[in-house]
Amino acid sequence: MLFKILFTVTLSAFVVKGISFDSSKHCSCSLLTEADCINQKSWCQWDPNDKECIDIYAICDSYTEAITCQVELGCFWNKNQECAEFTTCSDYTDKQCPSGLCKVVNETCTTLQVEKCSSKTTKDECNESYDSMDSHCQWSKASTCDSLPNIPSCGGLADFQDLCLESGCYYENGNCREKKCSDFAQTQCLLTYVSGSGNQYTYCSWNTDTNKCVEGTDASKIAQSNCNTYTLNNYRWSEDQKLCVACDDLDDNDLPNSYSIQLGVLLLTFILH
Repeated sequence: MLFKILFTVTLSAFVVKGISFDSSKHCSCSLLTEADCINQKSWCQWDPNDKECIDIYAICDSYTEAITCQVELGCFWNKNQECAEFTTCSDYTDKQCPSGLCKVVNETCTTLQVEKCSSKTTKDECNESYDSMDSHCQWSKASTCDSLPNIPSCGGLADFQDLCLESGCYYENGNCREKKCSDFAQTQCLLTYVSGSGNQYTYCSWNTDTNKCVEGTDASKIAQSNCNTYTLNNYRWSEDQKLCVACDDLDDNDLPNSYSIQLGVLLLTFILH
């Protein structure tokens, strides 16, 4: 659902040590190698003639087939056989119906209905309902259907264990909290967030001496193929140094209203898997 994606993107962080990455920024295109340029396709494009990475503005109508229409960029294939930003639910078939923005009812893509959470008596019915544009219904551990803001904090999910875990938080002893690097096994030791402000995410790395996941202090050894992606587009691969290095210039992620969807998918991939 859309609120889960938005929640993941807007979770904030304050890092007191180690390395952090800003999810609201990306490396300036002119700094990038061809591979990193392609990775930042929402903002950059590789010019094969001049062999340099140039700035672009990703627009939906540049995609001419349904299979290439980028949902992660907030683009949706509509009844007019066009790839465009979201308009209204009636513009989509039941197969194209944008999840989290609309709902399929009787094989028709319809607007999400605003309903009172207290009127829902089953978990499935509750979790698919919204009680305002800024809040949704969620089944609690007390077996009641309660209202939650679309962008809750981990600390506010103590009564919602399933949502706590689905949102990338850590549930223990009846409480929900932000994850720490130390919570991760080796295969998941990559990226997390801690409470605070901004869009900062902590870089985690595996300490082979202690066999524990700790806050990383050196991102230079990240492999070339993962350098730009694992650092949320804040680092780039240096062909001269053969290292993953911090970008000297970071640009704001000025994307369409779908920016949170695209980045949310990326962060969910890192944090939840």
